[in-house]
Amino acid sequence: MATEHADRYAPSAAKRWINCPYSDSIVAMYPNEKSEQSLKGDRWHEYMDMLITFGTLPLDCDPNAAEELEVLKEYVYKRVREMGDGTRTFVEKRLDIKETGEFGTADIIIVSPEELEVIDEKSGYVPVHIECNEQLLVYLLGAINLYGTRNKYRITIHQPGYDHVEGPIRSYVVSWEKVQETQDRIKDALNSTDKVAAGPWCKETYCPHRGACAAFHEYTKVSLKLGWHSSEVRSIADSQLALALDASDELGGYRSELRTEAMRRIMNMDREIHGYKVVKGRRSRAVLDERKLVNNVRDRLGVEWAARLFPGLSWARVALEFEIEQGSLSEDLLKCLGSPKQIEDVIKQYARMSAIRVRGGWKNVYEATVGPYIRETASGLTLEKAIDGRPAHKRGSEFDEIPADRTKLTNLNNVI
Repeated sequence: MATEHADRYAPSAAKRWINCPYSDSIVAMYPNEKSEQSLKGDRWHEYMDMLITFGTLPLDCDPNAAEELEVLKEYVYKRVREMGDGTRTFVEKRLDIKETGEFGTADIIIVSPEELEVIDEKSGYVPVHIECNEQLLVYLLGAINLYGTRNKYRITIHQPGYDHVEGPIRSYVVSWEKVQETQDRIKDALNSTDKVAAGPWCKETYCPHRGACAAFHEYTKVSLKLGWHSSEVRSIADSQLALALDASDELGGYRSELRTEAMRRIMNMDREIHGYKVVKGRRSRAVLDERKLVNNVRDRLGVEWAARLFPGLSWARVALEFEIEQGSLSEDLLKCLGSPKQIEDVIKQYARMSAIRVRGGWKNVYEATVGPYIRETASGLTLEKAIDGRPAHKRGSEFDEIPADRTKLTNLNNVI
């Protein structure tokens, strides 16, 4: 996997420095700290490199990553067949971008005598738009520089974490006019390095200077939502921080009142609040009968997989497998049974290693093997975004449940 990054004009931040050229010099003053999400992205890219190159994944691979990346692999294989003879695939390919004098590393490039396609893997749940995506267009320029012009160009995003109506894989056919327009925009940006312009690219590319940027402060006066992001607190001034703390209590109460009113209208008045719905509260899962669960896994999947339900006990694997096989599990061992989430991951691993390739096919194994012994409950009702890229069990988790006496909710037929 490639580990080098461009010193300036990185393709991943192209939307920012093309629209706000001055940001490239000011951002260099901030440390590039790794977040949990960026580390997750690094892991997914390592898995992607291994899967596309060698057709397999390590046994300890994240089950969710394994399932979703199989979809990407099938897409790549399908596109290679469609593009015909002479088609080649390159993974984690370094590309020199002559328009900027820098380089970038494209996740996947598919090259045929007639067509060039650049594919980017996105592991996050913040929606990434494919139409005229600046990052991929810069990669495409590098691919054209390396492989020459073609009759057709396509850019593609694989983003399984965002629940898009078109699915996890979205493509955009790029015209030659759009290629030339991108070249012109880059040229203009490099000739206007003192230009400062705030816009949606400030948040979408996680510009670390937002909290101290006067242009961004002016831009966010249009709408409160444009200005907020957790990284702003790093560069906010002490006086501004004090004011923000004072305002946060008032804003928190305002937010609760907005949610209460939205739920009242949806539940009692049969009205629609665009982009929101009322759902059952957060899901809670618990194992009902540990012994029956382990024995059922043993009978259906085998002793080895039953043993995998016990995390962190590799030192006692032989004794553990013996006890499971004999059906004489001790209470101490049962206390070490994995969480429902860890049990779900074990089932996903089993499905992958058993060549159950259908997306979501592991759910059938889960329901038959451990489903009867895991209780799922959801308490109360909550307001949730109707379209949200996060996993179902995390959606709405930023909202507290609203007490029934405040909303007087009666029309349960409208619960979605």
